[in-house]
Amino acid sequence: MTATLSAGVLTVETTKDSEEMNNYRNSTPWSKSRSNVHSIIIKEGVSKIGNRAFANLPNLTSITIPISVTSIGMDAFENCTSLKTLTIPHSVTTIGSCAFSRCTNMASIILSESLHTIEWGAFRGCTSLTSVTVPNSVKTIGPLAFKGCTNLVSIILPNSLEEICGGTFNGCTNLTSIVIPSSVKTVGHNTLNIASSTAFYKKHPGAPNSALTTGVFEKCSSLTSVTIPNTVSLLGVSTFKDCASLTSIAIPDSVTMIHNYTFAGCKNLTSVNIPRAVNFWGGGIFLNCIALKDITVNWPLPLSSKRSPGVVFGRIKTAEVTVHVPAGTEGLYKADKFWKEFKIVTSN
Repeated sequence: MTATLSAGVLTVETTKDSEEMNNYRNSTPWSKSRSNVHSIIIKEGVSKIGNRAFANLPNLTSITIPISVTSIGMDAFENCTSLKTLTIPHSVTTIGSCAFSRCTNMASIILSESLHTIEWGAFRGCTSLTSVTVPNSVKTIGPLAFKGCTNLVSIILPNSLEEICGGTFNGCTNLTSIVIPSSVKTVGHNTLNIASSTAFYKKHPGAPNSALTTGVFEKCSSLTSVTIPNTVSLLGVSTFKDCASLTSIAIPDSVTMIHNYTFAGCKNLTSVNIPRAVNFWGGGIFLNCIALKDITVNWPLPLSSKRSPGVVFGRIKTAEVTVHVPAGTEGLYKADKFWKEFKIVTSN
């Protein structure tokens, strides 16, 4: 395999039918000329783009990737800040972790229709990216894959998708709506913190069936609409934390657990309906939800908390919050040490 830089074009080619590029750490053969690289042409026969192969090329504006490439390595194009568009050929099945991280001018991407996995932080910090269509072949979107894509307003998720990992859309401040397909088994599983997540799932063995956990939509401050399929069983830590534009959310009847800080900082959330199946809820769930005035609960016996209302509903005047309870249970709720601080009324 050889690489030639001429008139701003870096050409990579091989005499073999199939050959992988080297993986790199700190430097590449073209590092000293990196500011002179304006475009990259990878010739047929190259089967993998190596780790960090083309990272930190500040003037790179275009990439030509042949159909012989099946894998793009981690950090392969990280911090290529002048790259504006990207087309990944249908032969590519894996995009490595942070492969296009901090490509801050990349406004559009066309993903391979053979892609199985988008790894950790693959498009993290791509602040000019406005829309993404994830192809029908993708099964997993890794942790933090689109974190900090502050101009992302639209993402379409396919019915092939089975897993969206932790923090995937964290800080996507212009994302207004998202539909999670019913094929998804896990949303937000914390693969970056195996020790704590393993302990949690041992304690709550039903959670892995389908869980929204670890800040998947945290700080999505423009998010107004979320469709959660009726297969989700857990709303986990900080899932919708600081989603300041969220005024209401439909929690499906399948949910059995609502974990710490799920809706904390949703300052415009006005009402919530908690399904009967919920049998666990954590601390700070509605912390700083200052507009929350209306709650509907569906338990025939009050589900209390080991924590005080001041912890679960932190900085909210509970006496001003109306709680709608099932018919015939009003007395039970008024006598309950947790719920007696609220205005208890019978549901219609």
